[in-house]
Formats: sequence, structure tokens, C-alpha cells
Amino acid sequence: MNDILKNEIYHCDIEKTLEQIELSQLNNCAALVTGGLGLICAAVVDLLIVYNEQNNAGIKIYYCKKYTKTSPGKRHDTVGTGGKNKLF
Repeated sequence: MNDILKNEIYHCDIEKTLEQIELSQLNNCAALVTGGLGLICAAVVDLLIVYNEQNNAGIKIYYCKKYTKTSPGKRHDTVGTGGKNKLF
């Protein structure tokens, strides 16, 4: 699977979004994102990953999705924060 975070346009959009929102309250906390592979929640996970990497924020990111035989894929299980993101 291609890593969407390596896409220059998408990454630029993530950067612009991070300039507009304040996530420092999540520093050294854990975040659980349900529906983590859906359109909106996947973008939230991407924002958290990039913010975490840029700010060494120490956010533990947990995300879950509905497992089906047609969509068993793992989007972020080894992306960002040294592979510490958890897929449930």
C-alpha cells in the first residue's frame, strides 16, 4: 500500500490544518479514534501522527476499525512514531 503521508499534496494539507488547530492539550496523553480507517477518522489519525512527530508530543494513538473480509488492510500500523500506533 502506498503511504499517503508521503504524498506531497496531502502532507501539505495536513500541515496547513495543523497551523489552524491547537493539539498541545493531547501531549503525553492517549487518543482512541474509532472508525480509524474511514475517510474522516483516517485524516484525524494522520493529523495526530504528523503532530506527534513534529512536536515529539508523546501522544499514544489507538485506532480501531470494523474488520471485514473485503477490507482487512492496515493503514497506519507501522506508520509514524516508530510503529507505536495501535490498530484494534
